[in-house]
Amino acid sequence: MLNIKIESGGKKILYKPFSIALKYLVDSKKIKGDFLNLETVFNMKFSELQKKNILSDKITRVQTVNPSGKPDELVVFKVKIDENFTTDYFRNQLAEFIAGIDDQEVKSLHLFIPDYEIFKDKFDSIEYYYQTFIEGLYYGSYSFNSYKKDPGATRVLKVYLYSGNGKKLNSAITTGSILMDAVFFARDLQNEPSNNLTPRLFSNRLKEKLSSGSVTV
Repeated sequence: MLNIKIESGGKKILYKPFSIALKYLVDSKKIKGDFLNLETVFNMKFSELQKKNILSDKITRVQTVNPSGKPDELVVFKVKIDENFTTDYFRNQLAEFIAGIDDQEVKSLHLFIPDYEIFKDKFDSIEYYYQTFIEGLYYGSYSFNSYKKDPGATRVLKVYLYSGNGKKLNSAITTGSILMDAVFFARDLQNEPSNNLTPRLFSNRLKEKLSSGSVTV
């Protein structure tokens, strides 16, 4: 089970052991050059197969191990902006990605958010654009283990986000975290068996959750 800790990354990127870097490349005529440029950015070399795969219409993800360990792995997602692209893209894609690394010993994820200008026609605002990434990270980490015999240990995954607008990103992190806390609470209630969520117990859970805030219950 993952406990996601999200924060804005600084200007100086520090890759610690057991880290993954996640980059997005827009599927365009420049994608080959953009992909090869990552060799310089991350001081590594892609194989000929990986160079071919990134150009394939059927492949949207290329993942490689970085011998220098800074980061340990690089994951590149190819984004196609067409009539099928929606505002749910990054939310859904990240939820699937995070769920997929739940059983791995990853300690930190460095996520580089693409320039908003590329996607501004698809999103209402830059804050909402950033927020979809945050929501996706949280969605992928959710699990309900209250009644499992062996729920397993909770593991912290630190997520560092890098964007073109730090102020808007921090605001989106705050908003997204509050929203997802409410979503998780609602999901926990939904997953409770009926004998453990009678009207009285339901009321008590709400009071316990809301009493710490400014809500009068």
